[in-house]
Amino acid sequence: MQRKSRNNAPKQLLILVISLGGLGLMIILGLFSELKCIIFGYTDFTSLQVDEIETGMYVRAELVQNYGCFANKVVSDNVAVLYKEGIGETTDWYYVIYTGASDDYVSEYKYMAIGVSEDDYPAMETMTENTYNGEIYDTLVLYGRICPMTSSMEEYFVEFFEDFGYTDDEIEEMILPYYIDASDGKLSWSSASAILFILAAIFLISAVVGFIRILTVFRQNKKSY
Repeated sequence: MQRKSRNNAPKQLLILVISLGGLGLMIILGLFSELKCIIFGYTDFTSLQVDEIETGMYVRAELVQNYGCFANKVVSDNVAVLYKEGIGETTDWYYVIYTGASDDYVSEYKYMAIGVSEDDYPAMETMTENTYNGEIYDTLVLYGRICPMTSSMEEYFVEFFEDFGYTDDEIEEMILPYYIDASDGKLSWSSASAILFILAAIFLISAVVGFIRILTVFRQNKKSY
């Protein structure tokens, strides 16, 4: 019975090694963009040309103007719904912005969007008013991830420009159907992603140690025969 138990030990350890290693790799691959941002920093949004903007990018956006809120995210009974006008408890506000933010960097502009939380809502509303009055005051720096618009968000986004009298062809040329999700704040080593990365690293190290242990047991068993 003891021999059988010892023979099963390497198999059990191998299963554990594969499980830990696989789980660690899955976590790291799933958090690749977040980890890249934490390690190397945010991409400067003002430096991006239109054709350089991609979903999944983490950017630092210095805003000096925006053109108003076109949609709100409302949470009711733990279900988030997008509305053109907020009804209920609004958690996120989506504003129209230019791609980039400075003529010194970007040669071509299109309109896209940014989503902000309640903390940044007052500053964005003040910025909207200043934009239409031709005034620029303090710069608002926001951090977030570029995401594709949902169908409902894009619908409200297009309606925003239709209200100004633009045609469908003009709108298609003017917009980029992406938004910066800046509602969760800045990533850091204290964020959930970083903690998961550390956990994944522990899993991978444990898998390597376990694999070395398996090789040692295999060699010992081979010598005993």
